[in-house]
Amino acid sequence: MADTGPKIREAQSGDYEFIVHLMETYLAPYYGGDHRAHADRIFSTHISGGKDNIGHFSSEQKMFIISYDGKIGWNASFGWKASR
Repeated sequence: MADTGPKIREAQSGDYEFIVHLMETYLAPYYGGDHRAHADRIFSTHISGGKDNIGHFSSEQKMFIISYDGKIGWNASFGWKASR
C-alpha cells in the first residue's frame, strides 16, 4: 500500500532550493533584505546540527518539511504540487 497523507520530517540537504524559493517568494512582500542569504544561514545551521552561534533570538535552528503523498510544495489554486 502506498504511503499516503501528510507527513512531517526534518529538512534534508535536497530541500535547499525549495526552502530558498519559499523564503524569497513569501517573505519579500513583507520584509526587505536578502532572503536567500537568510535561508542559506538558517538552512546550513540546521543541516550542520542546529546549533546557532549567530542568531540574536535563538540558540538553535530546526527546519521541518510537510509532504503529502511524498511530494512537497504548495499551490494555493490547485492544492499540493510536486516539487520533485
